[in-house]
Amino acid sequence: METQWKALDGDIIKVNFDASYQQQLPRAIAGIILRNNLRQIMGVCAYPINNIQDPVTAEAHACLQVVIYAEEMGFNNICVEGDALTILKKLQAKEVDRSVIATNKVAHDMAVWGRRCEGPRYWVEEAPPEIERVIATE
Repeated sequence: METQWKALDGDIIKVNFDASYQQQLPRAIAGIILRNNLRQIMGVCAYPINNIQDPVTAEAHACLQVVIYAEEMGFNNICVEGDALTILKKLQAKEVDRSVIATNKVAHDMAVWGRRCEGPRYWVEEAPPEIERVIATE
């Protein structure tokens, strides 16, 4: 199992995402990070998604937000990495899924960081200092 983030070759932008689900509200935060083949941050987003009833729906909405955000940033050659495949598995599973998030740690941490924000937060070619520190350790 791959546990370290790896850049892609060429001009493909790698997009990692995760959702932090808050059942008591009910809402989720999509954490999204776009990086190029030099591992440079192209964009970071913490995006709240309201009226979410379960973690599977949160992940699905986060995946949709990835496409919207990448398009808004002007990137059309992207590779999405997150729990999208897990969404399908979760829909078919009878037990609770506990996904490994090691390669998606930055997106996961961004989603958790976004819980303290009232609205969407965007960064271009940078990230919040806490997230920059996580990236530096990869």
